[in-house]
Amino acid sequence: MQCLTSMEELDKEVLENPMLLVYSSGGMCSVCTVLKGKVKIMMHKYPKMKAVEIDGDEHPEITSQLSIFTLPAIAIYINGKEVLREARNISLELLDEKISRLYDLLYN
Repeated sequence: MQCLTSMEELDKEVLENPMLLVYSSGGMCSVCTVLKGKVKIMMHKYPKMKAVEIDGDEHPEITSQLSIFTLPAIAIYINGKEVLREARNISLELLDEKISRLYDLLYN
C-alpha cells in the first residue's frame, strides 16, 4: 500500500484510478495496524482497485481536509467521487460485500 504525504498526491491518485481505496490510520493505533494487514489480504480479491494509505498522525492536514476525525477509516473512490466511507468499528465482512458490489458494477 503506497503511503501518501500530501493532498495533491491523493487528488492525483483519485483522478488516475477508476477505483481507489484510501486507508487512513495512525501510528499509535493498534487496531489500525491489525486492520491494515487484513485489508491488504482482502485487496488480492480486487486486482483492478488500487489502495493507498494516509498516516493521520503524520499528516493530519490530509485527514482533516477529508473530514476524517477518527481512525481507522476507509474511503472508496470511483471515477473521482467518494462512494463509500467506513470508520472506527469496521466490519471487514460487510466492507468486503460493499466493495464487491461496487467492483462488480464497475468492472463486470
